[in-house]
Amino acid sequence: FADADPIACVQGYQHEGTFYDEAPAYDMGWKQYSPGLVLDYLMLQDLFANAPPHVVDFGFGYNQYKEMLGNRREERC
Repeated sequence: FADADPIACVQGYQHEGTFYDEAPAYDMGWKQYSPGLVLDYLMLQDLFANAPPHVVDFGFGYNQYKEMLGNRREERC
């Protein structure tokens, strides 16, 4: 949030030791500050402090945040 306005959100769930990062989004007006990356970092910090998963799955496709926050690449098709 910036004041009362949401600027980034992520929807995900954890099942049997895997956290699935399903629907990240951010307000393009804040793009220069990387709000999605900041939110993912804070989300991972909270996740590992409270309910550490064995795997965090960022889903299909290439995005820079996946490379920055991940520790290995996985080909799926």
